[in-house]
Amino acid sequence: VADAGAVAFLAKDFLQRIQTTDRELAGSVCGLVADLLQTELQVALLVDVALGEAAEWIVLRDSIPWLNQLRRGCAALNGRVCLLCLDQLWTKTASEPLPPESPYLRLREETGVLGAAEDFVQTEEEFLPVRRLLLGKTWFVESLETALSLARDHLGLRFVTLSGELVTSEGLVVAGQRSSGVGLVSRRTELRNLTHSIAEWDHQLRELQDAIAKGEHRLRDAEAHVAAVEEQR
Repeated sequence: VADAGAVAFLAKDFLQRIQTTDRELAGSVCGLVADLLQTELQVALLVDVALGEAAEWIVLRDSIPWLNQLRRGCAALNGRVCLLCLDQLWTKTASEPLPPESPYLRLREETGVLGAAEDFVQTEEEFLPVRRLLLGKTWFVESLETALSLARDHLGLRFVTLSGELVTSEGLVVAGQRSSGVGLVSRRTELRNLTHSIAEWDHQLRELQDAIAKGEHRLRDAEAHVAAVEEQR
């Protein structure tokens, strides 16, 4: 598995280079996966675990120009980068709910199941295929024991626990602290929350400044009225 920091560096390097060398390709870049998926800060850690390195993947709206460069051997890559080609994804069922008889839906009734990962992530309609591809088979659960139990009975699914463990039906268990620290989705979510808070504080500050200005204006009017009354005495 590649180091997450190296994946992020190569993605950033790739984006910087195409911004200056290939306007057509740059115009097709939608952003990183982590930029396109929104969630609440309370579950951002779980989304980071579920996505893994995919959070750093670059999403392309029109992949043809880049694929043509790749075919000609002139893509000028400085290392391995992961590009998710939106126009190559199967989009028909991306926004459709699972059928009522789906065994996956019965998971919602299981003890210790928090819900499907997709339920906790919002995105624009255009990027629903990305969400379905990366999170469509992932469920959030309360504990490792719940994850292990469900993984044995649900082939092809993955389970992320509140503690950040990842368990798959193929027997893979991923645990422990991330070497790169806080995940990109968590950082993006916290940044969006801070930006929203700053905007709210700025609005409240302007309202307070307006109130102070109005108060000062009324005070000046009152002082002028008192002065006028005193002159008439």
